[in-house]
Amino acid sequence: MKQHLLFLAYVFLISGLQVHATLPKAISCNYNHPHNLSGSIATNPAFKNTILPVPNDFGVAGISTPTLGGQAGSYIALVVTIKNYGTAVQNSANIVTAVNGAIVNVYSWTGFLNPGITTPVTLNTILVPAGNFTLCVYTELPGDTDHSNDTACVNLYGFTTKQLPYSDNFEGPNDWLAKNYSGFSTWERGTPNYGTTSGSYSPVNAWDIDLFSGYASNSLCYLYSPYFDFTGAVFPKLNFWQNYATQQNSDGVTLQYSINNGLSWQTIGSANDTNGLNWYNSAGLNGGGIPGWSGISSGWIKSSYNLNQIPSIANQPRVQFRYNFVSNGFTEYDGHSIDDFNITIADSIDVGLTVFINPLSISVAGVPDSVIVTLKNFGILPQTNIDIYYQIGGNPVMGPYTWTGTIFSGQQINVKLPINFTPPVGYYNLCAWTVLAGDAISENDTTCLVSLGKAIFPIN
Repeated sequence: MKQHLLFLAYVFLISGLQVHATLPKAISCNYNHPHNLSGSIATNPAFKNTILPVPNDFGVAGISTPTLGGQAGSYIALVVTIKNYGTAVQNSANIVTAVNGAIVNVYSWTGFLNPGITTPVTLNTILVPAGNFTLCVYTELPGDTDHSNDTACVNLYGFTTKQLPYSDNFEGPNDWLAKNYSGFSTWERGTPNYGTTSGSYSPVNAWDIDLFSGYASNSLCYLYSPYFDFTGAVFPKLNFWQNYATQQNSDGVTLQYSINNGLSWQTIGSANDTNGLNWYNSAGLNGGGIPGWSGISSGWIKSSYNLNQIPSIANQPRVQFRYNFVSNGFTEYDGHSIDDFNITIADSIDVGLTVFINPLSISVAGVPDSVIVTLKNFGILPQTNIDIYYQIGGNPVMGPYTWTGTIFSGQQINVKLPINFTPPVGYYNLCAWTVLAGDAISENDTTCLVSLGKAIFPIN
């Protein structure tokens, strides 16, 4: 037997029985056929407890923007999709916005929306609170008594904005957000305790993929930083420590940045990028074209990147970073941990040595040789009269040797020290460093080299 539902005419046909009625909203179809025919509506599950459409049924089908959140204390745009679920054309309705259950805006929508049609609507901006918050948007329409499709909600996050320089060892209040998009793995803050990714770099907390287990297959999850104000930042440098054990060239982590509140993301650097230290060892994770860190780090390693090499970040008031972890559907390892994240900027006074030009990794033992180092001005102000020292192994410190001249911000100069040294036989350590009054950043003062002193024997 055929069952016909003629909604527009509001005519209900049951085996020749015609009933004319104005159907109320949310009628449940659970009728007994007068002759108890087999396959009647009473016994056909396709027609039991079915909701019939009504003229006035209007709601929010989804929230398009924002998707993640925004800067705490700022106003952000709100875009939603509304839908006419009923059978009558709709021309006006109220759209109500609530944050954490409190109404913040009522928007009077007017337009022309046919039955079954959706349309985007840009609402009044909302003030973003700090931390986790729930945003809900719902409609109010006279005659709409079914509220099951009126409302859409999304959980968002209000990110604080940090000034530079910035440092976070993840022991204090949490300013980061972990989000899982697929699979069962996620970033977690605490003390990692699984396999080779156990423990933190600085006690006691780190961010880790699944603190107490190996990671799951087919996972995609992000760890979002707070916002950073790069206005006026000179020579910004991003640094962090990481420890990982993942499937080589398949599972791993990529670091990205956004300057438009997370609407789009760009990958920082490339594999073995010379603008960084220990920067990506895989050209493409999970068969894609995005580089990242994968394989076995064999403990904690420091990674750094010179952000002044990314022009789009310069002077941006809101820059955000995220660590992107991805895994495929095959082999799973222990995980990936992040600790001691910081962004440094140039001080007014900051100089140091970057590399030995001479000697090289192999030198001639017993033959006097020169010491040549590269001097760099990491600071903002030009500098003159810089003291340089060097030391071979545990031998007495040599110097100071005062370099005279002018070195400008960002400039590098090769400096030959005035006194030669005699390389010993065998492996030896050679370190050189700068001393300058007012230079409070010591981590970039020193450069070291391991060289092999080889003896030369005459041939008779």
